[in-house]
Amino acid sequence: MSKPTSEEFWDNHYRKLTSELSGRPSAILVQYAGDLTPGRSLDLGSSGATT
Repeated sequence: MSKPTSEEFWDNHYRKLTSELSGRPSAILVQYAGDLTPGRSLDLGSSGATT
């Protein structure tokens, strides 16, 4: 059996979590971003920090 591609790995990973995901934003995200103007992007957790 071959090793799954990165895409296959993550598809399978999130497929297993489907029942745990509500589709609603977290309360913390709503607290900090709820008043932002719709139509803009919000970049979370993409810094190059190592900690």
